[in-house]
Amino acid sequence: MSLIINNNNKNELIITNNKNNKKLFKNIYLLIPSFLAILIVSLILLALLTAIIGLLLPTLFKLNKNNLIINNNKEKEKEELNNNNIFLWLINSTWQSSPSFIFGTIHVPYNKIWINNKMPIQVEKAFNLSDSVILELSLQKPEIVKQLIRCKQLSNGTLRDHLPKELFNRLKNYIQRFRLKLIKHAYIAHRRRSHARHHIRQFFPNDWEIRRPIWLLFLLFQLGDSPPHLQDLQQITSPMLDLYLAQLANERNKNLISIETVKEQCNPIESIKNEQIIFAINYTLNYIEWSEKREEIGKELNNLNNYQSINKLIKHYKSGTLQVGIEQLIFGAHRFAQNGFYTTPEQDKIAKEIDNLLINDILLRRNERMAKRTDLLIRENLNKTLFFALGAGHLLGNKSLIEYLKIIGYQIEPINNLKIEKNQNFKLLEEKENKFNNYLIPLQENNKINKLRQTKVEIWIRELSSSSSNNNSLRKFNKKVIYSAIYFKGNLQQLLKIDPYLIDQQKNLLKKKNKY
Repeated sequence: MSLIINNNNKNELIITNNKNNKKLFKNIYLLIPSFLAILIVSLILLALLTAIIGLLLPTLFKLNKNNLIINNNKEKEKEELNNNNIFLWLINSTWQSSPSFIFGTIHVPYNKIWINNKMPIQVEKAFNLSDSVILELSLQKPEIVKQLIRCKQLSNGTLRDHLPKELFNRLKNYIQRFRLKLIKHAYIAHRRRSHARHHIRQFFPNDWEIRRPIWLLFLLFQLGDSPPHLQDLQQITSPMLDLYLAQLANERNKNLISIETVKEQCNPIESIKNEQIIFAINYTLNYIEWSEKREEIGKELNNLNNYQSINKLIKHYKSGTLQVGIEQLIFGAHRFAQNGFYTTPEQDKIAKEIDNLLINDILLRRNERMAKRTDLLIRENLNKTLFFALGAGHLLGNKSLIEYLKIIGYQIEPINNLKIEKNQNFKLLEEKENKFNNYLIPLQENNKINKLRQTKVEIWIRELSSSSSNNNSLRKFNKKVIYSAIYFKGNLQQLLKIDPYLIDQQKNLLKKKNKY
């Protein structure tokens, strides 16, 4: 009986197990679609992720590559700034007891050209070694600034009285449009309209209607390629490079000297007639209006964001590659033509002729005058180190200030990585045993002077050295000049043209020379 019961229990267990197995298989079967769905979704997500990574990798690689390029460019720029010409030269001669330096500046805020707003090491050392700093015009004195402002203005009336009516009205409309753009961009920078207007008043001259036509033209030249430095209006208050150097000179108790007068700065133009100035104003305004139309149709950036010539100027200056042709970055017609602007062949020709006259008056003529005064200042301070900070445009080209100084007899040595030590002996010229210095003026080989002529020349020197001057170094210099002039085939005329000390005595000297 018990066996039967046990068998029944066994059968029940088997039946129960079979049922459980069926349920298990059924559940597994039901789960298969879910597993498949999850697997498919996972595969899809994996495929999408792979595709996204595939798309992003080149971009990320490109960005990384660009960052590397940018970093390399920055390093290269720093290296160029350190290794190339930093527009600093050493001035030396046999008559100097102490060297002097000449440094080329450009009219932009100093923080736009110096890395981390710091002077290049060589410039700072030369600046610190100097006893005096010579600028084109020292603007640290309030009376000089007032004189400069007054002399830029008309003595009577306004520009309305000096310009054709149609030209004046076009000019006035443009100034109004330009002011609105300035205020808009300044407002974005300052977030307060009152600050923006105050900022614009500091930047843009309110006296444009009473400016002399030539100074209105200079203002339009600046606006023709957009006002400089507006890409960062917060930094516009940084002083210009030359003004910054003047401030440093004051802080370090250095003597400040102007190489030009206020009158010379105010009246730089001698070769251009009033009619030509009015033509140039109209031509420049035509270019500005042309630029505005191109902006409207999207062919060029907004005037406030377009810094072609200023950026070129800063870039070349920072890398030390600013060379001959700087005037084409500064003056009107040449620069406008580079940007694609032209009117008629006749007008374009006239505009370029006026440009050339401006270049001659503003750069070349002043180069010769500055060279004479540089020489004069050095000879008056033979035992002192002078630091000349003058426009870089005056230091480039065949008729530069530097070339004139070389003709006078100075040796000009560019300073790149040349070490400048406080007690360093800067003498670069070798002293000669005889009294003729062939660094002053090149000596001519096989040039013999007979005894009679030499005797008369010695008399001439004694007469010259017994002049009213009490400066012994000047008398010594004059002896050297006369001897060197004789060796230079007696070409005294060329020497007198560039020597400031003999100009007053030129006629008497030439008369004596003709007797020989």
